Amino acid sequence: MQLFKQIDRLNLLDKLISQKRTGKPESLARRLDLSVSRLARIIEYLRETGAPIQYDRALQTYFYEFDYRIFIQVSMQPLSDVDTRLYDAGSFSSMPLGMPALGFVGGNGVAFLKA
Repeated sequence: MQLFKQIDRLNLLDKLISQKRTGKPESLARRLDLSVSRLARIIEYLRETGAPIQYDRALQTYFYEFDYRIFIQVSMQPLSDVDTRLYDAGSFSSMPLGMPALGFVGGNGVAFLKA
């Protein structure tokens, strides 16, 4: 799934920034399988949301100005029928009863995927 690829990409980006091992933007973009312009947009977005990311021209690497981490995690677990109705705005799903639903918790709330 594209979502998991993006999460892995952001976690790798954080790891490389925290270790000051990103290299030049061009090589970092290749490593993350992104265009340089897409990488620039991601870095800018992270900065806008509070990540203290800077670039050191002498060392040719991105770094955090102070201790900072970006960690994105997805947790998946089966939901009960009651939970499924709660997350499905109270409506009944078209799934047969007893069919498990997989859920994951995101940054700002809960979402779920029906199996």
